[in-house]
Amino acid sequence: MIDTIAELQQQHPWLNFEIQIQDSQKIAQQIMQAELDFGMILDPVQHAHLDVLSFVELPLGFVMSPEHPLAQQTKLSLSQTHADRHIIAQAPLVIHDRVDAIYKRQQMSPQQKIESNDIRIILSLLKKNVGIAIMSWLDVYTHVQRGELYFIPYRDAAIQPVTLALCVAPKRQLSRAAQLFMQQLMKNMQQVNFDSI
Repeated sequence: MIDTIAELQQQHPWLNFEIQIQDSQKIAQQIMQAELDFGMILDPVQHAHLDVLSFVELPLGFVMSPEHPLAQQTKLSLSQTHADRHIIAQAPLVIHDRVDAIYKRQQMSPQQKIESNDIRIILSLLKKNVGIAIMSWLDVYTHVQRGELYFIPYRDAAIQPVTLALCVAPKRQLSRAAQLFMQQLMKNMQQVNFDSI
């Protein structure tokens, strides 16, 4: 989203943007009620009054400071992290249900844990090398790119990735500016490559 705004601002400096951050259900309602031109929704629920124009699946993985001893690994299992402090995402974060399912599936309850429902707090703790967390690539990719955090994909076919979808109301007539933004955003979404992680 930020890359798309930066690119469009350079190409079309006359464009103005209004960005709202809400939970996915609220964004879906605002799109259906024509309060928003379009929205990015995490794990959208199929709805007759909402069209998905583009989507990307974002893997989950172990996240830690580059100084953490496990950051040297390229593959990691949950059992290998048993001795570590776990920072666990709580509801209403979208990844909570998946993270909870991973621990239950592996029948593991970390002895040392910190639980939080705020991504910023989790990221800050990880950067301070307080522990490890299971998070989605969406939550951490900018921090990984800057070398602040390390991401090891979690490999389990039973755990679904997080879906990020570009959604609009069906048959809604959008402004030229909104169409430009969506076209660039779809292009950027299709360029997301997870082979490098």
